[in-house]
Amino acid sequence: MKYSSPTDYIGTLFEIGGDGRIEDVHLKIERRDAEKLADALWTRQVKRDNQDLIFSSVLISKAGQALFERGQYDWVKTDRGYSYHNGARRSVRFRGEFATFTRGADGADYALKAHIGSIEFDIREAKRSGYDETVNYEMVKAMLYPTGDYKMEPCEE
Repeated sequence: MKYSSPTDYIGTLFEIGGDGRIEDVHLKIERRDAEKLADALWTRQVKRDNQDLIFSSVLISKAGQALFERGQYDWVKTDRGYSYHNGARRSVRFRGEFATFTRGADGADYALKAHIGSIEFDIREAKRSGYDETVNYEMVKAMLYPTGDYKMEPCEE
């Protein structure tokens, strides 16, 4: 069956190479990039054409903020305060497990499970706003890496 490209994903990000996790993540992606992400998930492969994405919104809990922002900024905490670091960014890479909804070619709505193998977010130019329990990042750049398991499949009834 042919599905339209989902634009909202809700799930969990897992730190690759560590035991950190961020639950209740809400990713919202614009239609053009949604098609690129869906292509990587349905074909189970990351290509040059579908690896660069921009999420219009990434909403996470305050509890996951430190892990999500680790290694993102040029300023680093040292024993004397803060210092400018002009080396390479060392942000965390994540794998993700998400639920999403989409419309099928038959006009019915379907629930799907999406597995993202390896994704890195770049929030240096994103607009951040905080709420009581959540943090929202707008216009977040992301890069898919061709490692890990990429797939999207319909949920069982």
